[in-house]
Amino acid sequence: KKIAVKLTVGFILILILAIFAIGILFIQMFKKYTFDAKQTTMISHAQNISEVISQNIQDNGQLYGFRGFINFTETLTQAKTWITDHAGNLAPIYGSDYNSGKNFFKSRLPKEASSVIQKVLSGEEAVSENFSSVYKEATLTVGVPIIKNKIIIGAVLLHAPVTGISQTLDKAMNILTMCLIISLFIGISLGIFYSFMFVSPLKKMNRIAIEMSKGNYLVKANIKRKDELGQLGNSLDSLANNLKHTINQLFQEKKKMSDIISSISEGIIAFDLQMNLLNFNKSLANIINHSTALSSTQLKTHLINLNIYENLNYIIKEKKSLQLIKNFENKILKITLSPIIDNQDIVTGAVALVQDI
Repeated sequence: KKIAVKLTVGFILILILAIFAIGILFIQMFKKYTFDAKQTTMISHAQNISEVISQNIQDNGQLYGFRGFINFTETLTQAKTWITDHAGNLAPIYGSDYNSGKNFFKSRLPKEASSVIQKVLSGEEAVSENFSSVYKEATLTVGVPIIKNKIIIGAVLLHAPVTGISQTLDKAMNILTMCLIISLFIGISLGIFYSFMFVSPLKKMNRIAIEMSKGNYLVKANIKRKDELGQLGNSLDSLANNLKHTINQLFQEKKKMSDIISSISEGIIAFDLQMNLLNFNKSLANIINHSTALSSTQLKTHLINLNIYENLNYIIKEKKSLQLIKNFENKILKITLSPIIDNQDIVTGAVALVQDI
């Protein structure tokens, strides 16, 4: 229920969601970048191989040193190399390494490759992952046409396993995970620190408010900050000063009023809204021939006998003054009842002025 805990938990949840989203976005972008880079490199190699074949192949389809050339390209590109003729047949190119002009392999490409080969033989470059079933592992394939004298005479396909890419992604994932864990730890630590740093002034101001409610207006928050918390602390300090000044003035005015009430010859009685006695002056005892000190209980009894309370209820309800003439122990008393109304036109009590006429 504490605000520091709520702030910390909220900050941690936001941080975790942000880190999780950033991690997923980074992995997806890195994966795409890695595959795109691999594709670009393989296409470049395939284009180079196609250009070499186009420049060195004989009109009768001979390419001397074919086996060594294929081995060299596979070593260079780290990918399996397939070469087809214009009809899509594998390796119809022959040379002295293969029985003096005998075709060493005339099999058709697998079904998965048909669409890729057709696309390449139509003059377009192609990228596919449909050869994975051939090599029993995830494979990336690129294909480019072999063009001689502006005529497509075959295709070059390079097949590279994505194992290396997956290993790179795994390493990147491990590094990213470690970085995110460290970032999360630092973020949580900073979140806890700033949460408590934010809550500390609030706790201090809460203690100040409690002291003020107890009547201690000498307390100060003394929060030296330029943000909203600092402004709130300064406002609380100003409130304490203003309340202190106002209450001192009220006490002074109350003392003056008490002195004035005590000095006048008429009797004065103050009531609250529940018609409870709040105060009365000493002159009232002389007016009603009370030789000893007049107590609240005794005065209340006299007021009941004079039916004053019924009239008090009337003036409070109607917000009007009322004058009464009452006989009391061989005296005629003039009693003026008036409601006490504040500046918002709300009755807060009543006062009675008692005169011996």
